[in-house]
Amino acid sequence: MSNTEETSTTSFAPHPTSVKVHPLVLLSVVDHYNRVAKDTNNRVVGVLLGSYDRRMGTVEVTNSFGVPFEEDSKDPNIWFLDHNFVDNMFGMYRRVAVREVVIGWYSTGPKIKPSDINIHNQIFSKYISQPVYVIVDVKLQHSTGTIPTEAYYSVEEAEDEKSQPKLTFAHVESEIAAQEAEEIGVEHLLRDVKDTTISDLNSSVSTRLSSLHAFRSKLKEIYDYLNQVENSKLPVCFYFFGLISLIVLSADQSSNNVPITRCFQSFTWTSTT
Repeated sequence: MSNTEETSTTSFAPHPTSVKVHPLVLLSVVDHYNRVAKDTNNRVVGVLLGSYDRRMGTVEVTNSFGVPFEEDSKDPNIWFLDHNFVDNMFGMYRRVAVREVVIGWYSTGPKIKPSDINIHNQIFSKYISQPVYVIVDVKLQHSTGTIPTEAYYSVEEAEDEKSQPKLTFAHVESEIAAQEAEEIGVEHLLRDVKDTTISDLNSSVSTRLSSLHAFRSKLKEIYDYLNQVENSKLPVCFYFFGLISLIVLSADQSSNNVPITRCFQSFTWTSTT
């Protein structure tokens, strides 16, 4: 990074604001899981390649590769990730795709584990200042109406004024994005599983039903959070309450340009389970 870029930090997003995952990455992760950990309780881990628009905070995940990884199921602090393998593989990928850089890592989770924040900080922070962590749900059912990715970046937070700040994960919006060539490829892959006899009306109803399932799931998360706050199991967070207020306001058609999708954003999760 040049001196000019370092001095004009106000022109850059302070952290990733959105993560766009391409279909090739999802196919690669599923293939990695099926080869290494299918029918087990283990997860697989790999490296995400792509680009990071620092001005907009947009992360574009266009490629990936799996990494040898082991962890102790009883002790989350014991894990092994072959960083030499990462360096060698990245060097080979750079010969083919010069513009792709390491922008983070993935796992098949399906949830954040206590060791993840250490893996994130110790291994991947050396490649980029703000790496992203994407959990890919390889067992996601279509009926849930949600996309199979959850993305995070790391932040320092203190539980109160007296405690020392510690690294934790903050959620960032993710979406599935594809270029024209990728869309054509995905359409060819889906030809064998898609029923072309289904009418447009049925397809439209199915899409809306899936959206309602996703909406209901988000409302349940809010309800569970408020319930835990009421029972003093979680501290009051005024930032969260502000988001909830925006959701209530956006439900009113008279609200001015308050997109409801942006209200379901960035809840901060700790690394504990």
